[in-house]
Amino acid sequence: MAFLNVIFWLCRMVSAREKLSKCAMWEVDRRVLNELKDTGFDHLYELSKYVGRCHHDNRMIQTLIDNYDMDHCVFRVNGRDMLLGLEDVAYLTGLNIDGKLVVSSKEKINALGAVPSVMKKNGCAVRMSWLKDTFEKVPEGVGDSELEKYVSAFALDIVGTVILPTSDHVYVSLQYLDCLSKDKIKENAWGVAMLAHIHHCLKQYKINKMAAIGAHMHLLMVWALEHFPKFARELLSDDIVVPLEFPLSCSWAQLISKVLQKKYEIKKKNYQQHLVNLGNDDSDNKVPFLYPKLCILNFLYLQNFLFYTLSFVFLNFLFL
Repeated sequence: MAFLNVIFWLCRMVSAREKLSKCAMWEVDRRVLNELKDTGFDHLYELSKYVGRCHHDNRMIQTLIDNYDMDHCVFRVNGRDMLLGLEDVAYLTGLNIDGKLVVSSKEKINALGAVPSVMKKNGCAVRMSWLKDTFEKVPEGVGDSELEKYVSAFALDIVGTVILPTSDHVYVSLQYLDCLSKDKIKENAWGVAMLAHIHHCLKQYKINKMAAIGAHMHLLMVWALEHFPKFARELLSDDIVVPLEFPLSCSWAQLISKVLQKKYEIKKKNYQQHLVNLGNDDSDNKVPFLYPKLCILNFLYLQNFLFYTLSFVFLNFLFL
């Protein structure tokens, strides 16, 4: 496996190992979706429905990674330090970025009931396929306390698929169930956790010369489309109608999926050239589409970096 990683690294084409299509396979009960309304989890499920299996332009992602400074968690582009930060996560996903820190805990590890030993790993992780098989269909007439199990199970699947996926995309830690209880899911800053995980995976990819990244790379791609207008024109068309509906990831996904399903090919050097020209061509690259985000290291970066540092605490509790 290490040998294959080196070969992939030398070829310099990242594989975004993201399984949004697995989340889309759930036929989620309306009662479960109602409980998850306005948590951001409902938007991620909607995103999976739009995206399906075709959800990445790996050439674009590789270009961004080539310009990623893992020491400062920024993308260094033509003399500028550009940040993928909390504001971006809020606009793009709808996840909460202002709340309690997401940390794993064994307090409610048995909240879903008994888990078959064959479905568990290291005593605290469960196969996501078991979650779907066991909790996808909600019986009629279940009470609120019983319904919470189904809500938590589906939310846990989203955590393992999109927010905090592991490299194998098979298991998810049961220790997040405490943060997914009915009274806590809206209180926790899941957007902070997602962002910390993305930066952690980008760093690990560059340090370990890995073949794939197990994080929500669709977010990174949409962030680039928002901030580099020429990227969007290169991928889509010159007369693109910019999405404005919140959350932006879902709006962009409807455009992106149609293009990528047709195996649209784009040369990596074109993306890199757009970054090289950033700021030199005022008519195209200076102003992002919706919300201004060309920023050098400043108080906003320091504020976000504090969140990153605190958020990395949750990584120490992963036993996968």
